[in-house]
Amino acid sequence: MSKGFSRLGWMALFTFPLWGVLALLRDASFHELPALTSVLKFSFLQAFASALGAFILGIPVGVSLLNDKTQFNRMIRWVLFAFAGLPALFWISAVFWWSYQFQWVPRGYLPIVICHSFMNFALVALGFERASRFTLGSYLDVALTMGMRRGPFWKNIALPLLAKDLALLFLVVFGFCFASLSAPLVFSTPDLATLEVYISRLGLREGRWNEALVLGGAQWIALATVLFFLPQRDLKIKASSNQWGEVAGKLGLLLVVVPVLFLSLSLMNLFLEFLRIEFWQSFWMHFSWIAVFGTISVGGMATLFTLLTCWGLFLMGPDAFLRKFLLGYLSPSMALAALVMFLLPGNHWAWDLVKVGGALALLLFPALYRWTFDSHWRSLDRLWVQGEVLGGSPHWITKNIMVPNSLQTLCWMAGVAGIWAVTDFALPSLILQRPLSLAMASQAAFMSYQISIGQAYMLLCLLFGLAFLLVLKLLLRENPNV
Repeated sequence: MSKGFSRLGWMALFTFPLWGVLALLRDASFHELPALTSVLKFSFLQAFASALGAFILGIPVGVSLLNDKTQFNRMIRWVLFAFAGLPALFWISAVFWWSYQFQWVPRGYLPIVICHSFMNFALVALGFERASRFTLGSYLDVALTMGMRRGPFWKNIALPLLAKDLALLFLVVFGFCFASLSAPLVFSTPDLATLEVYISRLGLREGRWNEALVLGGAQWIALATVLFFLPQRDLKIKASSNQWGEVAGKLGLLLVVVPVLFLSLSLMNLFLEFLRIEFWQSFWMHFSWIAVFGTISVGGMATLFTLLTCWGLFLMGPDAFLRKFLLGYLSPSMALAALVMFLLPGNHWAWDLVKVGGALALLLFPALYRWTFDSHWRSLDRLWVQGEVLGGSPHWITKNIMVPNSLQTLCWMAGVAGIWAVTDFALPSLILQRPLSLAMASQAAFMSYQISIGQAYMLLCLLFGLAFLLVLKLLLRENPNV
């Protein structure tokens, strides 16, 4: 009975925005929302174009990654992993810098599509490589034995076999771009806005909380339903092959140069600015220690909430139902989470920082769970059973067995949560009444075309995030029995 209530508690915690939607569903009215059709059209088109751009960049890179004879590939994979986890603020800063060079106002479709394409091309490249290795291994050896060349192999064998995997990957990237908030929040206009931006404006600016929450809930449920009914691919290796070099060229790796140059050239300007006295005078004139405190608070809260969530799951012991729920759970959108948090009682700035940190941790945890925690938690089932045989309580087993054997996993999960929290500006800008974090200050600087100042704040955010990771590693190493 108690375990059943605990499961309900966990489900209620992760689905917290849904309760706000259900509470206001009856009073929502959509017949007075004439802009909704154009908003949905803009959201669909930018998501489709963004996913297409990510595929145009990512697929050739993924093909070249299959060439194991290229020693350069290992470094490229690390670059792609770094790009996949790079905060949106970096790509936004690059768009502003390039737009300033070409005297172009970044608003509407193009800057959003550029950001989303660069943010997701690494995911496409790595996903394509993985799908190819798991699907095409045995067919490759047979095709080469029959004397088939590179072009006919990809056209007649590889692409038909990979069609379903590519369609699934496209839908996933499309969903990410459709529900994204960061880039659209910066580059949208009053007439061209995505559904996420429209939902946030509807609630925070117009005070139409009923319609905003119900729209956010409908989007969340629709995306979750689509992902739930997507066919699951069996990614068991059919046969390995060491002949990928015969059909995978090296030229695709040159496309990695495009995002590298797009980002690095924009940041080089900042390092040149470091040499100018005028830059430092302007930097300290805009610098705010309150924003530093807010950044540390938000990152610390996200880190703490992540660790507490892991501790709570350990206390549950091996639980197949909860594991299945978390593996299939899709986090709500940022706009929906921000609106629900904004409606919570209390408007003191310190309480707002707690709400921001907690919301970011809950939004990120399902992804962290699928990334590393689920497999690690399952690997400790035998130790949990041994602890029960010894007569240990759930708290004793968690403290003395589970946590000491999970320090590296906990460190990485909490560190990633901290990095993401301190570099995110979208959700804090919806909840907080003024710039109380360096990420928000960076966004404000970009919007006023103080690009170097914004980039400096952005790098400070990243340094604080890395500091969280380093401090966690040191603390967990020195206190293995926490």
